[in-house]
Amino acid sequence: MSYRSYRKYLDDYRIEEQITETGRRRKVTVYVAGYYTLVPAISRRDKWLILIATALEWSLILGGLSFKGQANEKWYVLLPFVFTIMPLYYLTRGAISLFLAGERLERQKADRIARFLPVPSLAASVLPLISCIGIIIIAITQPSIMISEDKLFGVLSLLAALASAFTYSKCRKLTTFLL
Repeated sequence: MSYRSYRKYLDDYRIEEQITETGRRRKVTVYVAGYYTLVPAISRRDKWLILIATALEWSLILGGLSFKGQANEKWYVLLPFVFTIMPLYYLTRGAISLFLAGERLERQKADRIARFLPVPSLAASVLPLISCIGIIIIAITQPSIMISEDKLFGVLSLLAALASAFTYSKCRKLTTFLL
């Protein structure tokens, strides 16, 4: 993040000096702004489902990358699938933050969760879907080069897209609200 984005949260904190038992002064940062919650509220069950769907997508993506097929050598099949890893990282980070979040959140944490769930989950569902469409195009135009690993790769990319679409459906309207 840039300095400009952190400057937004600068007024939420104050530095206080405390004196320790040994007589030394110690500066402590104290949160002084209001607390936020996520709207709509996500149940504990949905938090678990989002976390499980994210873990499932990681296993599907890494499993799909382990296959060596003929269609995987095409750039329009492999590149979108590989580029899924970056939004999936942000999605995992947001899902873990959501899972660990309590009812009351500091503004920076609430904004981070609301920002790191919907957009990466949408990107992580579109990119494997592009790979799946590439596999379908190869199956139509060049069926002679298709082997069983290519078909399995297509199924794995479709399942990865569906897992991320499920996550997007659970958190697409997520915003923050001052308590």
